[in-house]
Amino acid sequence: AWFVLACDLPLIDVASLQELIASRNVNMHNLATAFALKENPLPEPLCAIWEPEALKQSIAYLEAGNGSCPRKYLITNNVDLVFPSRENALLNANSIEDYKEAIEKIWYTKLSAQPINDSLRSPWLTLDHSIVENLTKYLGKSSYKWRKWIEPCWAKGIYLLKINNTKGDLIEIENLIERSRLQKAKDLGIRKWYIEKDLVYPMVWWRNIDKWGINSYLYMIVPHNNTWKSLYRWMNEKELKINFNKSYDWLFYFKDLLLETRIRSWKFFDENQFPWYRLDNVWDYTFSKYKVLWREQSSIMTAAIISSIDDEFLWEKIAVTDSKVLYVSTDNYNEAHYLCWILNSGTIWEIISWYTIDTQRWVDIVKNIAIPKFNEDNKLHMKVAKLSSEAHIDYNDDKKKIPDIEKSLDALIPNVFGINWI
Repeated sequence: AWFVLACDLPLIDVASLQELIASRNVNMHNLATAFALKENPLPEPLCAIWEPEALKQSIAYLEAGNGSCPRKYLITNNVDLVFPSRENALLNANSIEDYKEAIEKIWYTKLSAQPINDSLRSPWLTLDHSIVENLTKYLGKSSYKWRKWIEPCWAKGIYLLKINNTKGDLIEIENLIERSRLQKAKDLGIRKWYIEKDLVYPMVWWRNIDKWGINSYLYMIVPHNNTWKSLYRWMNEKELKINFNKSYDWLFYFKDLLLETRIRSWKFFDENQFPWYRLDNVWDYTFSKYKVLWREQSSIMTAAIISSIDDEFLWEKIAVTDSKVLYVSTDNYNEAHYLCWILNSGTIWEIISWYTIDTQRWVDIVKNIAIPKFNEDNKLHMKVAKLSSEAHIDYNDDKKKIPDIEKSLDALIPNVFGINWI
């Protein structure tokens, strides 16, 4: 692929470019991933990632006499539009007046630097001096542990589903084969089948996560136990075949591929010990009542809470996660909102962003940030949990109210970490 960037975008920055890169999805078969402005949602061809197929098709486009405007070419094709968090990033400067406008929008601040821990070889923080003064209050071991998404092990196009309709207690499904990278999986194609609802869950992946809410979801078949503890919670083949025979029959069609991909993905996989349909990263936390989710790859923090989803096909069902989603699990509603508020805090985002340049930065937020353990007897903890809950409600009802809530939340962050306690 080609990353095309114009030289007349003086306010473009590394964070914006990382945001564009993180939004690219090669599985969507789009010709490009391009920035665009919300008020004028047209692709910016000179701030875009062009896929190899775009070169082939653009040649034919030119030879057909359709003109040479790259924007018109992208408009007539499948393009993934990305709206930058900083709209000024796309300020186009081609004149003295544009130059003066750009200079006015550039800001300067005094920064301080220090290592993130006692080792001089650790990553160094470079950030506002006012935060550095109290940095020891923010840094340290967290009270929480992050978890990873369910790993389909090269068989995503088998486990991810579309539900078409219902028939009694059964649902008609088909696998999302377009999400597969392996040609062997693609060769098996789409398989429609009626199966039991029990092993199918609403599934959230990184593109579904916004700050304070979930924009949509897919479905996933998870042939694991969700009500009792066992090694990786996998369900033995006899139990699956007897209790969920239609689900078993559907999975069995893909058995050779699933076994091959299990062996390929896990060097310790023993086919005599583990079933050929086993998923990785499935444990008790997979089915926790609340999950505080955030994207593994993102230039900014976008955390949200999921619990059970009232689905038209599955009814009330716990949601699971896939593909570049990290989360903290809890069974406490207020704790989930307290934690989500901290993760979405502008101060915490600033601390993390100033010592990492990689888009895969967000593991550190529960590794190096000393997040205090939630306490329901702490009035401040309960206050911010309530504000986070309101932000989630407004995400669906009235997004215009969210900025005011965020201002209130950011003002409280020092107090939660023991700075200027009120």
